[in-house]
Amino acid sequence: MKYKRYMVFRGIDYNSPGGLEDCFRSYDTLEEAKRYLDSVEHSRDLVDWYHIFDRYEGIKIEGKE
Repeated sequence: MKYKRYMVFRGIDYNSPGGLEDCFRSYDTLEEAKRYLDSVEHSRDLVDWYHIFDRYEGIKIEGKE
C-alpha cells in the first residue's frame, strides 16, 4: 500500500502491537480522512479506538482512545 499524507488507524484492542497493520486507509486531504470516519462504512461504535495521523507533520490530528 502506498501511504498518502493522512493515515487512518483503527482497531479493537488499543494495546495491540499492530503498527502499520492498524492503518486502515490513507488520504490526500484531512477532509477525506474525516469524511471516512463519519461514513456509514466506518461505524465508530464497532471499533475501540481510531485516529488520523499526518505523516508530513508527524502528529495525530483526531482520535478516540
